[in-house]
Amino acid sequence: MGRVSPLNRFILLSKVCQKIRFLRFLTHSLDIVYRRRPIAVGQWVHMWPSSDRFAIISSREAECWDPKKAHGACEWWYFDALSDDGSEAVSIVFLDNFTYSPDVGAMRNDRTPLSLSDLRPAVSFTYFSGGKAVYQAKEEVPGREFFASETEPRCRIGQSGFRYESAPYGSGYLVSVDLVLPDGEQLRANLEWLAIDSDLDPTLREMKKGGHWWNIAAPRCDVSGRITVENKQGQTQTVRSFRGTGYHDHSRDDRWLFRAVTEWNWGRAHFAGLTAVFFDVSQIGLDSARSHLILIRDGRVQLLQAENSNGASNGNANRYFSDSEDADLEVKSLKLIESNFYHQRFLSEVRLKLNGHEHAASGITEAIKPRDLRYRWLNWLNELRARS
Repeated sequence: MGRVSPLNRFILLSKVCQKIRFLRFLTHSLDIVYRRRPIAVGQWVHMWPSSDRFAIISSREAECWDPKKAHGACEWWYFDALSDDGSEAVSIVFLDNFTYSPDVGAMRNDRTPLSLSDLRPAVSFTYFSGGKAVYQAKEEVPGREFFASETEPRCRIGQSGFRYESAPYGSGYLVSVDLVLPDGEQLRANLEWLAIDSDLDPTLREMKKGGHWWNIAAPRCDVSGRITVENKQGQTQTVRSFRGTGYHDHSRDDRWLFRAVTEWNWGRAHFAGLTAVFFDVSQIGLDSARSHLILIRDGRVQLLQAENSNGASNGNANRYFSDSEDADLEVKSLKLIESNFYHQRFLSEVRLKLNGHEHAASGITEAIKPRDLRYRWLNWLNELRARS
């Protein structure tokens, strides 16, 4: 039997992984029903029971970077948007420590404090249109090319970054991305997330050690801007204008995610005068998933706690309902926006029945399985995929 070349070996592994991702997509198209009961109206539930180690807030001030971390800890700032007609989507993620990187994975048993030189910052960008991902780019940079403010929402990774600014017409986030596409073209995007609903729980709280902090800082924003692509000679090839409605959050975790979270499915949708955020999180050491539906309207927050009647979580084909609040929300995945070995992001159809009224909108949902990262060969494959 002849020797298989490294290139052919990689092609074979890529085909296998494509089939795995397809099977996982089919899995996320199954119907699952959740029964939900309300916790509170008009306030946030700031911290689950202490064993859960999962906190939810909505604070602009809390978006500041926390430099005090151990190896495996990370925080990230997430921005997404859907165009007004629902045909285009943008997602951007800034990470201070890309724990999925093979370089970081090699230090997974190191519990010493994290220094700036140890960080593996990364930024990713995806533009989706016409039923497929048109532009995708990711860049990892050395720690010396990372900056984040400890006093205000501001971050820079390489030539990309974001900052919070106030203007006479409103306040929001100016996001800029400058990345090289896989074919060598240069992508530059300048977009603004103008906050409509934000800072809903501005009181700062200290995160419990060994937990996750989810800061839904601006769940509803008006988004506008421009995406430009230049060829290798620096000539402008494509200019796309974008306008739509978006979402922004900030997360922080001081643990290796693959040791803390088994699965995390979540999504959001914007209706007229109402935003819905929904999620299921399964944590190691807990018998069942935590499932919730968050409704934001008129500056008030309503959190509905879920009971999963099927005993399994799935964030992309669910039904959330609460008899006492007359709320019934159904989610169905339509198109796969992006995927890798540990997460998938979907364009989804979301329908909400609330107090006798029906609403429909497109939404973005995501399924994350950090435990897949305990297999180091997947880290290696992810590195090859990022370089291809």
